[in-house]
Formats: sequence, C-alpha cells, structure tokens
Amino acid sequence: MRRDLQHVSGRVDLEEAHDSTRSYIANLHEAVSAQSAFLGDLHSHVEDLDNRGRRNNIRVRGLPEATRDEDLHATLEAIFNLILGEPSSHKIKLDRAHRALRPRPTSGPPRDVICCVNDFQLKERIMAKSRTLRDFDFDGAPIQLFQDLSWITLRKRKMLQPLLSSLRSALIPYRWSFPFALQARRDGRSAVLRSHPDIPEFCAVLDLQIPKLPDWALQPPPPPPPPVWQPVRGKRRGGGRGQRAQSSSGSRHDPT
Repeated sequence: MRRDLQHVSGRVDLEEAHDSTRSYIANLHEAVSAQSAFLGDLHSHVEDLDNRGRRNNIRVRGLPEATRDEDLHATLEAIFNLILGEPSSHKIKLDRAHRALRPRPTSGPPRDVICCVNDFQLKERIMAKSRTLRDFDFDGAPIQLFQDLSWITLRKRKMLQPLLSSLRSALIPYRWSFPFALQARRDGRSAVLRSHPDIPEFCAVLDLQIPKLPDWALQPPPPPPPPVWQPVRGKRRGGGRGQRAQSSSGSRHDPT
C-alpha cells in the first residue's frame, strides 16, 4: 500500500507540473499572438511611411544605359516636357535622379531611373498625362512611367496578380489606394480589400471566384497542443490488486 501511495503521489505531482506548464505555454501563446498583431501593425505603418516618402518620385523605365548619369536631369526634363506638351525650354525642377541601385546589366533591359519631382502637383500632371499615351518613344526608345513604390507594396501587388487577372477578365475597374488597399466597383457595388482575410468578402461582393492567394501578413504562432493526460480508472488498479491477491492466495493453498 505504501508503494501505491507513493506511486499516486508522484503521479499527482507530475500532473500538477504538467498543468502548470500548459498554463505557462498558453500565456506565452497569448503574448506572442499579441506581439504578432502589433508587429503586423508596425509593418503596415512602415510600408505607408515608405510610400509617403516616395510620393514625389517617378520611376522611368526604358531609358537606355547609354544615357550618362550627368545627363539624366536634362534627359528627364526633355521627356516630361514632351509628355506635357511644353516647350523644351520649360524648366522642371528635379531634386534628384539616379538609376536603380543594382549592377549595370550586360544585356537585357536597362535599369529604371528614379527621379524626385520637386512639385507634387506637377508630378501628378506628368503621371496623369502619361496614362493617356499608349505608345511613347523618346529617341527611339519606348518609355514607361510608374509611381515609385515600397518593395512591400510591390510584393503584395505581385501576390494579388491572380485576383487582378479575374478583375480584368470581368471588365471590372479597380484602383489602388494608400495605405495599401485595392478598390473595385461592379454594378453599383463597391468592395475594398485591405488585408488577406478581406478576400472572400471582396470576391463575394463582385461575384468573383475566390482565388488561392498566399498570405502576406505575419502569421501568429500555432495554438498549444491539447492535453495528453488521461484520468486513471480506480477499478483497473483495484482489479490488479484483486488478481494479485487471488494469485497469492492460490499459491498458498496449492496442494502441490
């Protein structure tokens, strides 16, 4: 009986330690989940700040590498004046202009040129006018203008390409907004997508099939595992003692 009591006492202590550990893990899981949500908010805030810092920037694609760095300002002025229909003598103040920060390619398309227009309203005029030009060449080189965006935003837009293809196939107009959001409108119904969980409702409003898209948000940790301890049935232990008693009594009265 003493051994049985020691066994039960040891098991109770072990189960209490296990319950205490599970409670500690549950508290840790709750804290890490809260920190993951906080980091996600910080991540979105940093993305928005990065895009706000680039709001005066224009990314020029297609300008040949033969254009030297010291000639970028004059070349960009000529391109923007041509887009706006202004005379070549019209001055456009650029705070800075440089090639994309990667090695110069030996073959393939040239590096983009990023420039900062001093006047935001002028920059918006240039971008709006460029959207009306289907094919724009400068000295025989096809030129395209884009808003300069944070790499975080570009990654999100790339992940949403299957959804954008569905929007274009259904002839649904859409636009981007900041902080990061995708807005679309169909038959008087508007939908806004700001995060990955918004995708089902966004597609339901626009009568689109829900595509399978990767989640760009920070993932919370998995929940703690369920308990593995099972209650001990008393009669199993009692049955074992009864069997041992019968076995011992049988051995005492065995005539052999």
